[in-house]
Amino acid sequence: MNKVKNTFVVMIITTILILLINFIFIFFKKDFLSQNNLNRKLFALIPYNYAHYYPKINNGFDEYIGILGDSYAFGAGDSYLNNDYNYSIGHHLFNFYQKKINFVNFGGPGFGSKLTNENFFHIINSKIHNLAMPKKIIYFFYEGNDLQDNLNYSNLNKTNLTLIKKYFPVFHALNLLPYKIISKIKLSLGIHQSQKKNLTKNYYVYNNEKFEINSTIQGPPIELNETEFDKALNIVFENLLELKEVSDNISLIYMPSPAVVLKMVEPIKVQNHMKKKNNLKNITNLDLDKLNILLSTKIEHFCKKNNILFLNTTNDFKKISSQKKTYGPLDFKHPNSFGYKFLANLIIKNISLINENNVK
Repeated sequence: MNKVKNTFVVMIITTILILLINFIFIFFKKDFLSQNNLNRKLFALIPYNYAHYYPKINNGFDEYIGILGDSYAFGAGDSYLNNDYNYSIGHHLFNFYQKKINFVNFGGPGFGSKLTNENFFHIINSKIHNLAMPKKIIYFFYEGNDLQDNLNYSNLNKTNLTLIKKYFPVFHALNLLPYKIISKIKLSLGIHQSQKKNLTKNYYVYNNEKFEINSTIQGPPIELNETEFDKALNIVFENLLELKEVSDNISLIYMPSPAVVLKMVEPIKVQNHMKKKNNLKNITNLDLDKLNILLSTKIEHFCKKNNILFLNTTNDFKKISSQKKTYGPLDFKHPNSFGYKFLANLIIKNISLINENNVK
């Protein structure tokens, strides 16, 4: 009886302590997460809706530029996996402008258009975060999975999960802990998702030499039918218009998929984001290029109509990827360090972000 009673007491105390830590984190997370020396391994446990606090926020800056989008905005890729401090597009832009203006990330892995906006407005409207509207918005659209994420998210019963992430981040972090620990062990042993034994392989040509990718590769949304394509694209447009209501200075960066950028050897095994579909056989480079042109043209037309600056990086990434490796060797879904630096330079050359007189 005493053992049961003691166990019950321990459980109650543990729960109270976790809840206390949870709410202390919510109210003081701004000061905690804005530390420059925040450990990358520790940060990996923090839920994505708090990721924008890394590495700086409102640290002596009256204005900032908001970065919205999915994992491309967040900075997923080899630099992130290798625990590099400057791993994201925001870091590279911040350093280029010699830290004269801050770049705050509102994006996260797997974020479609709707989730991107939900996260952005939740943070902007929260008294806890104490953030003003950004001076400008850089919005990343990635052809590799944004439309599929829009469809999947629109069909998801997300109310409970969203509330848990919002008000109980410590419980969400604990739920992620086993996966994070296993991932870190695999990385320390040199094992990564792309290095697992996999029957599905792709090949690409670089400098007249054939290289292997030990997995499927992300391409434009070729698994979607016309109705699904239009529905998902309209979700993009609706959420861009929602952002237009609060900002007149939006730049959309169109990011091509690796299957379009690299010189792939046919047939191409493209990643299927729609689990119930099995229509991704005998895919050719021409199939992917046509869809890339169709999708980017539709988005460009919308942007011009609604006074949104549009930058299509497809041709630039194709050209540079024939000279330098912009993906891998660990992650072939997102740019590596060189790829993100190249992207930062493209943005700087094509978009006026700040008054150049402020940069020495």
